[in-house]
Amino acid sequence: MNVQTVETHHDPAVGTGPAAAGAAVAQLSVRLAVVEREPLVASTVRRALETRGVDVTLVPWSGGGDEAQVRRGVAAAHADRVLLMTPLSPWPLLREAQALVLGATERWLLLTVTPPGPAWGAMLDAGVEAVLPSSTGLDATVTALERSTSGLAVMDPALEARLRQDWQGMTTELALMRLRLDRLSPRETQVLERLYDGDVVRQVADNLGVTQHTVRTQVKSVMRKLEVNTQLAAVAVFGWVKEHPLAPGDVR
Repeated sequence: MNVQTVETHHDPAVGTGPAAAGAAVAQLSVRLAVVEREPLVASTVRRALETRGVDVTLVPWSGGGDEAQVRRGVAAAHADRVLLMTPLSPWPLLREAQALVLGATERWLLLTVTPPGPAWGAMLDAGVEAVLPSSTGLDATVTALERSTSGLAVMDPALEARLRQDWQGMTTELALMRLRLDRLSPRETQVLERLYDGDVVRQVADNLGVTQHTVRTQVKSVMRKLEVNTQLAAVAVFGWVKEHPLAPGDVR
């Protein structure tokens, strides 16, 4: 949240309607737990929201598997809503954020610097009520909380549906690439791993004790099985799948 922005403005991710009117001057009576990795950022957000009547409790989050501790902190705050502030990239940060929200009984909203895309859809699938850009101003954030507590939609439904589709499309494509990689023989996989690590064909041949012709033949087989036209594309597929491992339930 851009706490420097105090003038009223509408964010396209935030729904519109009667509850949005007069948000710049309204005082919102709500208990909010703010979950943020950076204590200074969280404190700044708390001070800004408290000027609008929001009762804010900070819940520290260090990541790395401390989801249960964060959930206990949220429960102890008796919060009406939870505001999670975190980037969703690289991939491990998205997985940590998903784990934090999955199965939660509270209503969560997310502010993130990550641009709209599949990661937003992943968090919506995990259970957050709405995802907003971190550039959302104070007024728009209060409006989002007000709409949430009033039982109104916070995000534009069409945008939410598209983001969920983006996530499902990405995970489906990852699963397909994983299946194609599984077609490779152990030696072909070994060749592809070395190319991904930055070796050129000559280095791969020397390290594996084979001729460069043999390596090139194996690369052509890899390209055919992965259904790509270049060695670079084959390496890109390997890297994409390696760096974005799927979890149970990702693909439906």
